[in-house]
Order: sequence, then C-alpha cells, then structure tokens
Amino acid sequence: MSVVAGESARVATREVAVALLPELPSIGDGMTAYIEAAMPEITDSDVIELIRASCHANCSALLHGLLRGVSLDAMAPTTEVIQTTRALVRYGLDLTAVVRGYQLGTTYWGERWAQAVERHCTDPSLAVGAVSDGTTFLLGWLERVIDRLAAEYRDEAERMAHEGSFARVAEVRRALTNDELDIDGMSRRLAYDLRGHHVALVLRHRGHEDDAALEATARALAGAMTSARPLVVRVDVDTTWCWFTAGAGGELPRPPAAVLVGRGRAAAGLEGFRRTHRDACEALRVAQLAGRPGGTITRYDDVELAVLC
Repeated sequence: MSVVAGESARVATREVAVALLPELPSIGDGMTAYIEAAMPEITDSDVIELIRASCHANCSALLHGLLRGVSLDAMAPTTEVIQTTRALVRYGLDLTAVVRGYQLGTTYWGERWAQAVERHCTDPSLAVGAVSDGTTFLLGWLERVIDRLAAEYRDEAERMAHEGSFARVAEVRRALTNDELDIDGMSRRLAYDLRGHHVALVLRHRGHEDDAALEATARALAGAMTSARPLVVRVDVDTTWCWFTAGAGGELPRPPAAVLVGRGRAAAGLEGFRRTHRDACEALRVAQLAGRPGGTITRYDDVELAVLC
C-alpha cells in the first residue's frame, strides 16, 4: 500500500470510528449478550454485570484508540478493566474463562467493525484498508490486553490465596488459645469438628522444598488414617500444622525424605485439640534436637521422657 493510500485508509478508519461513537452503548450491550450466549455456564448476575462493565469499558477504549490513531504500544487496559478483572477473580471465574470471554468479545467487535465499514465507507478500495486497519488494531490490542490481564489475574489470585491462608492460620491460633471460643462457630469456619477426637501432626521441611508439597504431604498422611477431611494450615514457608480425626490407630506411612514430622497423642474435644498439637510440637522439637533425619515421624509417646527432662 502506498503512503497516499495508507493515509487515505487511516482517514477512512477514523471516519468509521466517528460514525460508531453513538453506537457505543449498543455495542457494549451486544458484546455482553454475545458472551453470555456462548458461555451459558456463567449464571451469576453479579458476574454478568462485571462482564457488562468490562465490555463497555473495552469497547470505548478500542473505539477511541481507532479514532485517535493510538499506537498499539501505548494501549493498555484501563483502570476500570483491571479492577473488573480482579473482581472476577474474587467471584471465582478462572483465567481460562476470562481469556475466552475476551476472545469472544473480540470476535463480536470484529463483526460490528466490518458491518460499520460496509455502511459508512462506500469506496471499496478504502473499505478494504479500513477493515484491515481495524482488524490489525483489534488483534494487536487483544494480545497486549490478555498478557496484562493474565498478570493482574495471577497477582489477585495470589493475594487472595495469601490472605486466605493468613486468615485461616489466625482462626486456628484462636482455636488454640481463646478461652471464650465459640466452638461450634469455629468448627464451621474451619470445616473441622473441634468437639471430636483428634490427632495432630506438625510437619517441617529439612530442605527447601515447595510449601504446597508440604501441605499435600500432610493431607496424604491424614488420608492414610481416615477418610474424614483433615484440618491443614501452612504456618510459614517451612511449617504446616495438621489435625485429623482419631480412628482405630495404626501407623502413618513414611513421609518424603525432606519432611520431618511430630505426632501428638489422640485426644478429645477442644482441650484435646490443643493438647495433641502441643504434643506434636514437642515431639518435633525433640526430633530436631536429636538430629533425626527427614522422612521420619516422631511420636510424642516415644519421646515423653525427653520432653519432661
């Protein structure tokens, strides 16, 4: 395309963008409806309203970018779009669904742009250039916005995971120390019956393994003893606490080589929940002082005399 032809196409693109300005509200609503129809699994009205807000904000950014001839390198998601994406994380929409929504929205926008060029650009040679300009801009925008929003999504998901983890640890600490605890209320929040019979484990890394693997190890150990859901909390990067329902007894399987485990005695009720945890902490402390290797479980019963000394 010659310089003159290229400039003519850009003029045509701006003219089509100007003609579309009054249609922005209907484009945003149409995009929302298009995404809803293609993703019927999204039924939460609050999520749909967030999608609607994102559609309107993105349509406005796209159209004004075309209107002003903004460089793709200068395009970025608006603050409203970023906030909406973070809100979608909080509502439980996964990243795959967010990306699919943007892909669907891009398809819808492309169709509306092509229709607008057909209506408002009567010169076929200029129409081809205007469609090409709009499509190139749209696809470049999609690539950039997806990269940025994926990073925002991961940041928000990580922040929520950390906040949830910290909040859960705080709840468990209250269960261990609060003399005026609402036992039933705390049991519901922890999804673990504090009035039951408990065995506590305290797990600690001997090396620098991933902390998620430590929590998985705790669940695997508890799962070998009971089908009931255990209570597992990560206390810090190298330490995890675990309680499971005491059953018929038996031996825990051997943990991974990088993990050292202390096991408390079985005990009942809230006081038992606390006592078995203290036992497990003491058992682990003795194991560390004795230089026991990873891949071992130290029972409080086996080190009680050392604890008392």
